[in-house]
Amino acid sequence: MFKHLIWDFDGTLFDTYTAQTEILSGIMSGFGYEISADEVRKLTAVSLSSAIDALAAGAGAGAEEISELFISRYGAVPLDREFPYEGAKDVCERVTACGGMNMINTHRGGERLRRLLAHYEMDGLFAEIVCRDDGYPRKPDPASYAELLRRSGVSADNVLMVGDRPLDVEGGRRAGIRGYLFNSNGIDTAAIDCEYKEADLLPLLDLIG
Repeated sequence: MFKHLIWDFDGTLFDTYTAQTEILSGIMSGFGYEISADEVRKLTAVSLSSAIDALAAGAGAGAEEISELFISRYGAVPLDREFPYEGAKDVCERVTACGGMNMINTHRGGERLRRLLAHYEMDGLFAEIVCRDDGYPRKPDPASYAELLRRSGVSADNVLMVGDRPLDVEGGRRAGIRGYLFNSNGIDTAAIDCEYKEADLLPLLDLIG
């Protein structure tokens, strides 16, 4: 049983990939580059920056131009177009009800993240957040995980890392934290070294106590 959870945000706590995929697909159409939404989503699920690089190369455009177009359009996306995955809020509430802490470790900036949490009345469920603005090395470097442990004052033995990508759980492992791979992207998980691999979040309810 675990008392505390560290969450990745995009693709784990919130479905942000759907809106991001729609934006990038629209941008590619404007460049006359035909690529399926499924392929765009797969690229985005790895990382937004690598997706933009790959799409720019395919479209014969500059990555900086694609990035600027994405930023301008993404900022106008209504908050209700991005939403928590089924069970995410229930699990967070269970953690706090048991006296534990929810924390977030993400590569995204903090401004829209905090707006999304507030929009869905989840901002009071998180004790600590490490995001891009804090300047830590990107996952799977363990520094950001170690910082969350330091801030919260909890032992890694009582913490479970929840993420949708191998690098999320690998970063946690390097900090002594066990992992729960939420396979929201339908990837092949056979070769991924992780204690828990699930297609949804609800099994987490049985791991908290």
